Amino acid sequence: NMKDNYAVEKVWIKNRMDCCSDRIDGVKVYVGDFLCGTVKYDPSKYAYEVLCEEGHGAVGQTVKIVNDKTYLTLCEVKVWGPKEPVIEDMASEDEVYGEKSAAVDDAKSVASCPVGKVVTSCEVATGNVGVNCDGALVSEKTGADCVAHNGGGGQGVIAKAECTENEQIGDPCNGPKLLKYKHLYSKGANPSLECPTGYEPVLCNAHSFWGLKDKGVSDVGVIPNDKPCTVPNCSDQLFCDISLVCKLMEDLDAYAATVCPDCGGWNCAEGEVCDMVAVDEDSESKAPACAQKQTGCDVDRCGDHGECEAVGADDYTCDCEDGFEFDENAGTCMPKHSKYRTVYGDKAIGDDAHSYASCREGEKVMRCHTFGAPSAADGVTITSSDGIARCEARASNSKKFPIMAVAYCGDDSVLTDPCTQDEIHGIEYRNKADKSPSVSCPGGYVMESCIFHSPWSQQLTDANKLRINSIGAVDINDDGSCSMDNCLTNPAGHQWCKLTVVCKKLTGSEYLKAACPTC
Repeated sequence: NMKDNYAVEKVWIKNRMDCCSDRIDGVKVYVGDFLCGTVKYDPSKYAYEVLCEEGHGAVGQTVKIVNDKTYLTLCEVKVWGPKEPVIEDMASEDEVYGEKSAAVDDAKSVASCPVGKVVTSCEVATGNVGVNCDGALVSEKTGADCVAHNGGGGQGVIAKAECTENEQIGDPCNGPKLLKYKHLYSKGANPSLECPTGYEPVLCNAHSFWGLKDKGVSDVGVIPNDKPCTVPNCSDQLFCDISLVCKLMEDLDAYAATVCPDCGGWNCAEGEVCDMVAVDEDSESKAPACAQKQTGCDVDRCGDHGECEAVGADDYTCDCEDGFEFDENAGTCMPKHSKYRTVYGDKAIGDDAHSYASCREGEKVMRCHTFGAPSAADGVTITSSDGIARCEARASNSKKFPIMAVAYCGDDSVLTDPCTQDEIHGIEYRNKADKSPSVSCPGGYVMESCIFHSPWSQQLTDANKLRINSIGAVDINDDGSCSMDNCLTNPAGHQWCKLTVVCKKLTGSEYLKAACPTC
C-alpha cells in the first residue's frame, strides 16, 4: 500500500530460487484494479519485470501480486514510477498541445497525455501534411503521445491530442479484463491495420519521412475512419508508417455474440485451447473448458519417465525410459504391460474435477495412474461401487491441462485360502488417509503399487513432492510398506493425504509361509 495514488511504470519481482520457483507462473500484477501483466515462468530467470506502459503508467494506491493457484514466496519487490503522487481526474477528457518544433526537417512536436490516459485523437494543429509536414503518429509503446513531424521547408509543427482514461472493462467472455482502447502500429511499403474483432476504429494517423502527398491523408495527418487504415505506394526504402486507435464496442452483448468462442462462454487465453472435459462423476456429458495448449514441447506432459520430443510446431511424442511406453491416448509415458486391458477415463480440468476409468464386472484395477501429478492432478485412488472397481483421478486447482484416469484391468481371481479354507481374492486393496499415512499389505500378499491422492496437493512438503512421480505413484519402502511423513505444509485439522496400495497374493509355499499360522 503506497498510501496515495501514484503512477507505476514497472514492477520488478525477485523470485524464490531454492525451492518452488515455478509457483510464480501465471502470477498477475495489478496496480489498483488495473492488470499490468502476467508472469510466465522461466527456469533460467531469478527476477521478472512487468511493465505498466499504457498511458505513461498505471495509477493506483496499491500494487498487488496475485497467485490464484497456490502459495507464493517472493524474495523482493520493487516498484518504479515518479515520486510525486498523482492528482486524478480520470472522468474528464484532456486536450493537450505539444511545443512547436524547430523549423528543420524531421523535427518533432510531442503532445503527451497525463498519467493514466491515452490518445484518442491526434492531429497536426498547424496542418500542411503532404506539403511541408510529414504527418503524425500515436506512440506505439504507451499510446499516450501524439507525435507530429515537421517536413522539409516546414516552419515547425504543433501536435494536438485528446486524451481519455484507458479503463479496463470486464470481459463478457469471462476472460481477462479488456482495455477500452488498443493502439496498433505498422510500417513498410504498404502498411495496413485493422482493429481486432470486437473493437472499432476511432483514429488512424500516418507519417513518412519522404512526405504523404496524394496518399489519402488529410491536412492534419488523419485517414478518415470510413476509409481503410492504409497508405499505398510507399517502398521498403521510402517507407510509410501508420498508427491505429481502436475502441471496444459499447454494446457488450454484441461483443459477446461476435467474439466469445464456443468454450462454455470462456475466452481462452493466449496459449490455451478449448477442450471437452467431463462435467461430473454422475454424468456422461462433457463440457468445454480452457487448458494450456500443447505446442511442440512448450507444455511437457511426458513426466518423470520420458523426454518430450517436438513433432513439427504443434505436436510432440515422448521418448520413454525402460519399462514405460508412450501412450497416445493419455499423451504421456505409462508402464508397459501385455496382460491387462487398458481403460481411459474422460478428460477433466478444474479444482477437484474427476476422471473415472472403470473396469468390467469380474475385473480388478491392477494399476491406476494419471499424468501431471502433483501439479495438474491431485492424484489417483481406487474405489469400488456395486462390484465395479475403478481408477479415479482428480484434477488440481492449477488448470494446467486436462488430466485423465488410466486403469489397467485384469481378471479378479477368486481362490480358497489354504490356511483357513475361506474365499480370498488374488488382488486386494488397502488404503489410509492421514497427515502421515502408512499402509501395508496383509500377510501372504506383496505390494504391487502405491498411489497418492490429496485435495490439498499444492500444500505438499518439498520432500514429499519428490516422492510422487508424474503418474501419481509413490515408491514402495524397503520393508514392503508405503508411507509419507507429515505430507502437508501447515495442514489444517481436516486436511489429509491418502495412500492406496494394490496387493497381489503370493503363490504356493510362499503364501503358506507368509500367511498360514504355525504350530
